[in-house]
Amino acid sequence: MRLFITLNIILLSLLSGIYCYGQDFYFVNGKVFADDDLNENVTITLTGSSTTINLPVTSSCSFSAKLKWNRRYHFKFMKSGYVTKIIEFSTFIPEGHTHRIEPYSLNVKLFHVFNGVDKVFFKKPVAKVYFDKTINDFTDDREYALQVVYAINRMKKHASTKAPKQKYSASIKTERTKSDKSAVKKSSTINSSVKDDSQKQLEVDVQQKRYNKCMLPPLKKVYANEKTVEEFDFADKHITRVIIRERNKYCIFLRVKHSWGGIYYFIDESPLGVFSVTESLFERKTGIFDSKHTSK
Repeated sequence: MRLFITLNIILLSLLSGIYCYGQDFYFVNGKVFADDDLNENVTITLTGSSTTINLPVTSSCSFSAKLKWNRRYHFKFMKSGYVTKIIEFSTFIPEGHTHRIEPYSLNVKLFHVFNGVDKVFFKKPVAKVYFDKTINDFTDDREYALQVVYAINRMKKHASTKAPKQKYSASIKTERTKSDKSAVKKSSTINSSVKDDSQKQLEVDVQQKRYNKCMLPPLKKVYANEKTVEEFDFADKHITRVIIRERNKYCIFLRVKHSWGGIYYFIDESPLGVFSVTESLFERKTGIFDSKHTSK
């Protein structure tokens, strides 16, 4: 009995300590991704009201930071040969709201410097994170992010030299090239050899890289409808882009159907990056189901 009481006291003390610690700081964890998977040599600085510190970065490019409440911070992500990204993080919260909030996951995608890039533009934040009292949690400013993505796409469009793009058509499918057929054959081989979770994750990563290489049309500055569905045909895949507007915030989901049968789902958190999601999450958020489900 005494042991049980003692253990309860210790547990309550630990929880109390964590909560008190959480009152003073808010934790942010994250990871940096590079578009060629070369994640080493990334530098991250955190600037507060009067100080700038270097954040430790692990070999897998993960990082963590503890922020004081009611402050405005700037995370700066740098890598030689890549466009520097700045993310603004505001920890201001209204009075009366609890500090007991889960740590924020901040994933950042870096891309190579390209011809025509406006380096002055990237001296401003590419994303802003703030506390939304309607959900009692931190979230990113989706409308601001879309404006940034729109500006970046315009820079790339007017670049003097660009990598060859895959041709797409909203209504007419293009013929496959030899390289397309080779890619499909490799993808089919990968798909048939998947036997465990690690291989499945590897395949998802491969498809994510292939999606990232697709050049979809730039997003519009404003979407009037609550849900907008866009369809795009490529030589070896069909992409459905769903833009959902809620309270003037935008959430973008993607479904990539390959000609060899593979289907993958993503959430576009640009300019932070594109990340894979489950089929059930895609269907729940978009209300779009594959034919195998609608036939039931």
